Amino acid sequence: MTFFDFDEEVERARADAISSDDQAAVRTTIPQQRLPEAVRSAGWRFIDPTSAFVPGVKPRELVIGIVPWNPAELRALSALAKWSDISSFAVQVFDIDDCRSAKDIERVIPRVDPPLQTPVVAEYSGGQLIRHAEGAAALDLLTELVG
Repeated sequence: MTFFDFDEEVERARADAISSDDQAAVRTTIPQQRLPEAVRSAGWRFIDPTSAFVPGVKPRELVIGIVPWNPAELRALSALAKWSDISSFAVQVFDIDDCRSAKDIERVIPRVDPPLQTPVVAEYSGGQLIRHAEGAAALDLLTELVG
């Protein structure tokens, strides 16, 4: 099952759009609207910037910040959702575009500096930050996890 494939819905909305501006906008708005539901359908937690993530609830935790209009980041989430060992992690996902300040980012991904690139991934074990990465390195980290 693919939780993070919004292409068909985007294409339908683009076909119905009146202007070229509207056609361009649906590439962003539909994935942003559908991301929280898709994250919950995968069995994960969606974090909004008003919520806080507190490491240590589960032995192994991943926090992933993406921009939902980026196909490579959605493919990485899809691959992670299909990974058989993902149940050994508590996974939290947030839309980095929803974060309006560095404080918002600090709340949802503690002990990690605000990223300069997306996605951003942090792995925690026993409440401690083990590793984190952003941009291409974060995609590589997710690929490494699903092996």
